[in-house]
Amino acid sequence: MSAVKQRAPVIGGNFAVWASLFSAFDCTFIWWRQREDPWNPIFAGAATGAVLAGRGGPGAMVRGGVVGGLLLALIEGVGILANRMMS
Repeated sequence: MSAVKQRAPVIGGNFAVWASLFSAFDCTFIWWRQREDPWNPIFAGAATGAVLAGRGGPGAMVRGGVVGGLLLALIEGVGILANRMMS
């Protein structure tokens, strides 16, 4: 329990950075593309992953961007599938 208490602020801070970057990129893509569709969060996830991996160099940025984009594509796909099943 002590280790969890010590690590919680670090994990919370990391999540806050990720969420802030994702939100900033998502809003930027909505403004830039002038439409709100599932592609904006996918692009935002890719951009967030790339920026967060930036300290590792260009190769890490590409890998981070691909992983971020794929994760958000999976999340968006599940959301779209759930909406279709519920309607």
